Amino acid sequence: MLKSAGYSKQGDHFELNTTTGRFFTATDFIEWYGVQGEWIEPGASVVDPNNFGTPPTMWAYYCETESGRRFVTGGIIR
Repeated sequence: MLKSAGYSKQGDHFELNTTTGRFFTATDFIEWYGVQGEWIEPGASVVDPNNFGTPPTMWAYYCETESGRRFVTGGIIR
C-alpha cells in the first residue's frame, strides 16, 4: 500500500477527512493495523482498534502491485 485516507460525506460527494489533514503513509498503516511484514496474506484480516469516523465514511487504499500496476480499493461504512 502506498497511502490511505478516510473521507467524510459532504453533500453528494466525499472529502478527505483525516486527523492530520493528509494521507496516511504505508508505515502508519503497518503500525496502526499491526501488520506483520509488508503484506496482508490472502484470507487474512487486520483491524485498527482506534479507528475513527462517523458513518457514512469512505476509506480508500492506494496500492501498487509487484509489477508496478497502481490501483485504489476501499469501501463505504454506512
